[in-house]
Amino acid sequence: MSADWNWINLPGDRSELVVADLEALSEAEDGNRPGTGRGLIVIQTNATSSFHVSFSQTDALPIRGSDVPSLRFVVGKRQNSMTSVGLGNPYVKKEPIDFTRQSDALLTSNPEKSRTYWFLYDRVLSLAAMGVQGAPQADVCRLLCRFRDSLGFRAEALKRLMKCTKQKLAVRLCTLSLCWAAFFLHQIQWSVHECFSLLTVSEPRRKLRWKDESENIQKISGQGGQSMKTQMQIELLTGYEATFAAVMAELEACETGDEVLFSVYVVEPGPSSEALVSALAAAARRGVRLRLRTDCSVLSSFTRLCEGTTTLVYRLQQMRDEMPDTVVFEQPQIPTHAKLLTFRKLASADVAIFGGINFGDRFSSWRDFAIRLEGDAVVSELLSSLGWQQIPDSDDPFEARERQKNMADSADGALQFVTNRPQRWEWPAWLLSHPFQGEFDIAPEMLRFYSSFDFYRVAASYIDETGAAVLSKALERGARVELVMPWTPNVYADCNARTLGNLLAKWGGSGNFLLKLHRSMVHAKAVVAEGPSSKVALLGSCNLRQRSLEQFEELHARVTDQTFCATLWLELGQLLQEADKVEDPARSVCEQVRYVILSSGKRPVSLRVVHIGAPPDISIPRYQFDPVTWEELPWQGCSCVFQLDERHIELMKRVQALLSASPLGPLYQLVPAGCISLNAVRLLDPFRRPELIGQSQSIVTESSGEDVNWRACYEEVNRRLDPIFHSAPWTYWPMRFDRADCTSVTLTPAGPGAQECVTSWVKAVEEACGLRNAATPREMLTFSFAFEVFPVEGENVAQVRRDLVREIKNLLEKEWGVMDFRSPTLALWQTKTTWLPFEASYVPVAPTP
Repeated sequence: MSADWNWINLPGDRSELVVADLEALSEAEDGNRPGTGRGLIVIQTNATSSFHVSFSQTDALPIRGSDVPSLRFVVGKRQNSMTSVGLGNPYVKKEPIDFTRQSDALLTSNPEKSRTYWFLYDRVLSLAAMGVQGAPQADVCRLLCRFRDSLGFRAEALKRLMKCTKQKLAVRLCTLSLCWAAFFLHQIQWSVHECFSLLTVSEPRRKLRWKDESENIQKISGQGGQSMKTQMQIELLTGYEATFAAVMAELEACETGDEVLFSVYVVEPGPSSEALVSALAAAARRGVRLRLRTDCSVLSSFTRLCEGTTTLVYRLQQMRDEMPDTVVFEQPQIPTHAKLLTFRKLASADVAIFGGINFGDRFSSWRDFAIRLEGDAVVSELLSSLGWQQIPDSDDPFEARERQKNMADSADGALQFVTNRPQRWEWPAWLLSHPFQGEFDIAPEMLRFYSSFDFYRVAASYIDETGAAVLSKALERGARVELVMPWTPNVYADCNARTLGNLLAKWGGSGNFLLKLHRSMVHAKAVVAEGPSSKVALLGSCNLRQRSLEQFEELHARVTDQTFCATLWLELGQLLQEADKVEDPARSVCEQVRYVILSSGKRPVSLRVVHIGAPPDISIPRYQFDPVTWEELPWQGCSCVFQLDERHIELMKRVQALLSASPLGPLYQLVPAGCISLNAVRLLDPFRRPELIGQSQSIVTESSGEDVNWRACYEEVNRRLDPIFHSAPWTYWPMRFDRADCTSVTLTPAGPGAQECVTSWVKAVEEACGLRNAATPREMLTFSFAFEVFPVEGENVAQVRRDLVREIKNLLEKEWGVMDFRSPTLALWQTKTTWLPFEASYVPVAPTP
């Protein structure tokens, strides 16, 4: 649609009008076609009251106050103090994605003078932009958001994850109140646990200590009087049904004199858990010793209160009271999140089952894993790792050697236990989210684990910033991380969404982070890492949350058994395949926008629609870059460059990583690390080549006599500079750091002598070559590590850029020192940022006339 005089009069009171269907518009002369997800509108007005331009998925009005996905620009927002862009009408959480205060992007203050604005969205580039004047281009852009993976991500846009309701606010207030109430009760020496126990248990609580484990279960001797020798076996249990069946089978196999440890976090009512409790009671009546241990701390009680669930703790207490000689029941004072069952048998091998699975019918559909271990030594080692059993020394040398050998086989071969062992509950540390006193080995092990491999598959249920920092250890190294989590976790939904939003904002654009959300409740705490020749798994009860990592009693296992790891790898792959991929939600909202809608604020407004059509390319043309294919265009030239040494190349890679991880990342392209160099003497480019041709008749022209062979030009320059390059090995420029921004670093000579070396050497090159240096003195000492593809426009991204520049400067000031630039070379440029040395065999990609 094009109009010379198309006026739109909106009466005010937030009235709306559909002005175009992008699918119905015709193709432009250059072949650029508007359509769903691609549109541009140019508006001229002398209005002094605000107006809105929306790209919407529907033409059903009104869109204000609805859940219709839309991208909306507001000119003259907040009494003409800003022009903004955001998602929804009104904006999600009433906050724009970005805004500008530039005067020409606001409404005119004089009704006699009109202004022209343009607004566009292009799903090919995932780009929303607004600018002034009639022709959209980079230098007149005033707002720009590129939604691909990072910049446009706002966690609040995932409404399914981050909708903060009044009920959740009430829960937060309730949590804070309970914390202070619990602290007060603690101060007056009244057990907070007793307070919560009154809600679920009618009888008074008995304080029972963990039974002394110093005795060692002796196996029934085989022939020859030797102890039974068992070899460790490890098996992956997938899901609630498989784990429940394995537990019931082990209980049924227990006989008189055997011992069962039942230590879990949650036991909820239901047919399966009732059957489990009945099986435990039947085993106790057969003479099996039961040691029951479940978390009855204030945290689990409060969790049940928030979820509205109940517990079967009272059944375990009844069992203890009915059979005190065979049943011991303990309620730990610290949060015991480890989920562990051991079956220590006289007539057969010991068995342990542990992982992330709780008991109750509610958990039957949850996606989770557990480990089944079989072997005397490995079960003893497991209990010892938690501090629940001290392995005694044996008077029998043969038995001692066998135990030591079996334990060494399990630890060094296929399995290693990693635990958290808090010493006591600490109210101040819990309220301030500080670590408890004790031994917490899981977090250090996770950091080592995520620092050692190149590919990870992770299943997790809950995550916060502490857990995100663990995953970032891998992403910072360029490792690939595939993470699957639940869409709607039973708890911590807001924290999950906020943390995942930050992870996507930081790492979504790297290409190494894949986030998928499963429609079932994923409760697993499992990861498998793939190395060059083998896989390693880390599996257990510990969540990627600060309290699990630094406060709770937890149990994890590091498994190197390749059959086990391969099975878990496939199971995680299945979860990832079933889950939904999560990209930038802002991008997904805008993918299907089809209708252009104009609307007024509270006051009437008149607008002239100048043009509606397809969005043009508004990338910065200077760097010869195609933003659609995200590739540089061919460009020829030659210059004398100094390369960075290895230490400073690694330093610049860290600087590039800072840029890529920031919200600015999608607006920039990085220079290949091997091509970062000091471009000191710039001799030839497509516009300056005639200077060389006029000086030398030996340069061969091509058949038409119009296009000059670039290779002949390069050979002529190299011939002239040959005497200079003979001295390259002892050419020496010591340089210090001077300043930096988001794309380049400027150096300064280390002293007056170094400055004279620079000046003399450049003068010698110019005299030998017969071509002047096109670089200014400052450009000679500046090298680029990135360049802008799209303009950085908007107050939010401008602040991000200032913060990033400050961070880059601090890093370089601290670590640059002095670098000795040596051995200059003749660089033949293939694009604006990539080059090859003259010595390499070079054929121009596409000669430039």
